[in-house]
Order: sequence, then structure tokens, then C-alpha cells
Amino acid sequence: MFVSLSLLFALSERLPFFFLPFLFVLLLGLGLLVMSNYRFRKFRKISLRSLSLKSFEAFKWEKVFNRTLLESEKAIPNLLQILQARLKFHLSLSPDPVSLLAIFGLGRLKARDTVEHLVEFVKTKQVPVAEHVAAIWALGEIGDQKAIPALIPFLGDFRSVLFGFYETKMAFMKGIGLAKEEFRERCRWQVCDWAEEALMKLSPKIVTLFRKVVEEQDRDALFELAKEYRSETIAALTGLLDGRQRDWVFNAVWALKELRAVDALPKLRRLAKIAGSPLREYCQKVIAELEEFSRLPRAVGGR
Repeated sequence: MFVSLSLLFALSERLPFFFLPFLFVLLLGLGLLVMSNYRFRKFRKISLRSLSLKSFEAFKWEKVFNRTLLESEKAIPNLLQILQARLKFHLSLSPDPVSLLAIFGLGRLKARDTVEHLVEFVKTKQVPVAEHVAAIWALGEIGDQKAIPALIPFLGDFRSVLFGFYETKMAFMKGIGLAKEEFRERCRWQVCDWAEEALMKLSPKIVTLFRKVVEEQDRDALFELAKEYRSETIAALTGLLDGRQRDWVFNAVWALKELRAVDALPKLRRLAKIAGSPLREYCQKVIAELEEFSRLPRAVGGR
């Protein structure tokens, strides 16, 4: 930082006066970036030491994980510390075996006190999909009903899970306790499949109702589901619009119309531009109805 200040004074003699504020902001930003990187490395070093696992010792994953599970509740604070570090410094685009270790450990230990942290984690978009999926699994394994609203939107998430390196694959196999054949099968799963499995552990009825909506256009099932989880149901249905199952997409458009989901209009407009007939015409009809509904005074149009 002292170098930056000396550089600032040196340049101030040569640059026009109005350039100085921009130069100062640039140097300040560089300084903050260096400090944040230092804090991330320091926190990560502490977390790794707490589990005796360094990045270059990933091949010892199973031994470390089993030792962590043997510590039972005593291990939970350390595992939570790693999860919180990942939430605060989610800078890596690839799955982190240490974060996966922490998440699977919390799930296997059924750490109910960490549910809110795991819910926050699944709602954080910047973390890799594989870690989202791990947290979804952990929430299902813990079995706390408070996780249900956070999981429902993922029923419409058709993203594939890229496991990447060997360490990540081993983390999933050993963390969940999967044989090779079971893991190969799950490699074909999408995020919605993991969410459905987790919700089946928490509330099978929700999965049944959602399937009736997207497979059968069951209006009773739709309003029974939306009675308690309206915004979450709309989020899941909106996600389905990106899917490739034509019938499900059509039924999702129908369900959004029935719920008068005005918030889904931007996604419906995009779908109408790329969809073929007859889905395109149906989307346009639904868009017109929702736009008309959105213009009604709230006292008249509210449900």
C-alpha cells in the first residue's frame, strides 16, 4: 500500500488534476482485492487444518471423512466453519472437495442446527452446481421441514451436474455412500432429480402434487400445492420453461396462467420467441391474459 501511495504522488505531478480521483479509486480497489484474497487464504488454511486435509491430500478423502464422522457432534463446528467460509468467499468455479466434505458431513451427522446455513448455501447462485446438489442432498438427509420452501424451486431446475475432477467424484461416492454403479446412474441426474429425492424424504406429497400438475394439468393439485408454497411453486414452474420435455413445458405455461403468475412474464416472452407451434401461440395467449391481469387495480385483481 506504501508503494501505491508513493506511485500516486509520483504520477500526480504528471497527470492532470481531474485524473487523480480515478487513480486513487483504482489503487484503493487493488489494495482491497489483495486484502480479501489474503483473508480468504488465511480462513481456508484454518479450515483445512481443522480437518487435517490439505488440497494436495485429496486422495486421503475417505480416511479423513470417516474420522470426521467418528467425532460426531464435535466435528459439526469445524464443518460449519468451512461452509461459512465457502459462503463468504465463493471464488472458485469448480467444486471444492473440502466444501463437499463439510456438506456431506453435516448431512450424515444430521446437524439440524445447520439447516439455515445450508438453506442459505443452496440459495447462493455463485457456488458450483455440484455443491448445490450436495447441500440439497444434505437437507434431505437431515430431514428438517424448514428446508422444504428452499428445495421446491429446484424441482424445475434442469441443469446437469458436472462433477469434474476425480476428487469431486470420490467425494460424492464416499460422502453419500454410493457404489460405482449407483454413482454412474446419478451422473445422469439433473438438479431436479436431486431435489425430488430430497423432498421425498421430507414430504412425498409435495412431489406427488407437483408431478400431477406438470404431467396431468391437475388443477386441484396445483392449488393445493400453491396454497402453502405459492411463490416456490411459481419458481419451479418458471424453471420448467427451460426444459426439453414439451408436455411439461406446455403444462407449466398453463399452471402459471392459472396462478396468474405475473412475475413469470419475462420468461414467457422469451419462450414465445423461440417456441414452435402450437406452444408459441399458447404462450402468446397466456402472455396477453397475464398482461391484462397485471394492469388491474390490486383491490380488484388480488386473490
